[in-house]
Amino acid sequence: MADLEAQQVDEPTTESQVIQDLEESRRKTEHVDAQVQEVTMVMQGNVQKVQERGEKLEDLEGKTARLEESSQQFSKNAKKVKENLKWKQMRRAIIISVVVIVILAVVAGIAAFMIKKNKKRHRGK
Repeated sequence: MADLEAQQVDEPTTESQVIQDLEESRRKTEHVDAQVQEVTMVMQGNVQKVQERGEKLEDLEGKTARLEESSQQFSKNAKKVKENLKWKQMRRAIIISVVVIVILAVVAGIAAFMIKKNKKRHRGK
């Protein structure tokens, strides 16, 4: 405390010194206010970016859900198409087999008829 009183006695404060101190304090306050405003603007920008990111994530989640539904539907449809194709191929094979059997039966019938006809000709000679 004694040092403070000695300091006050050694350094007389003048009105101009007080004004300078006040100006210095005002400049520092303005500088701090400017920094606070700058930080506030940066933070507001960051908050806006976070909100936009959240919206984009929500959109992405919606698209992902729709894509998953579409892929499941595609898978079901692919299985149906595969099964239908399998049955078509089976029917085609059955039809071809029946046609081949009928042709073979006709050929066998014709061959039997021709053999029988040839036997009758040979007997008749």
